[in-house]
Amino acid sequence: MRWFRDRLGVVRQPRGWRDRQAAPLAQGGLLRHPSGRRDLQSAPLAQCGLLRDPRGEERLSPAPLAQGGFTLIEIMVALAIIAIAFVALLGLRNRDVVLHEYGRSLIIATALAQQRMADTTVAGFPDVGTTEGAFDEEHARFRWRQDVNVTPFDFVHEVRVTVLWNESPREERVDLVSYVFQRMRSGSAS
Repeated sequence: MRWFRDRLGVVRQPRGWRDRQAAPLAQGGLLRHPSGRRDLQSAPLAQCGLLRDPRGEERLSPAPLAQGGFTLIEIMVALAIIAIAFVALLGLRNRDVVLHEYGRSLIIATALAQQRMADTTVAGFPDVGTTEGAFDEEHARFRWRQDVNVTPFDFVHEVRVTVLWNESPREERVDLVSYVFQRMRSGSAS
């Protein structure tokens, strides 16, 4: 250590010491350690705020300031918050898949109801009553029911087409209502 003190003229004191001015070592002034010790040999160099130069030169340099890091408890709390957020996002994703499937089924059921209604209106004036059936193999989980009711006018019938399907835990349905008019025969007008 004496060799370092003789080779160096002035050493800057580390942060936290009362006097932040440079202390000349050549004048016999030893660095004071924060604990009150007066010699460099009894205190490690890092505690005095001095480190050896990593390039191998013969100078002592002030210790770098402590890096601001996170404690273990802060990291664990952050990971817990992230885990809770991921669980919530995963639940939302599952709900999104269920709603997407429900929306897809609703669109298919509406298209099937419109197709059945078009078939009924093209076939002519329907008879009053209820009929039921199933769709083709591609839409086997859907079934239909058609109710034809009278109205106050003899030449108009109300047609209600209902498409049903099972969406666990309940049965879903789409209702489509239209009015079919009896076509006038061409020769009966006077």
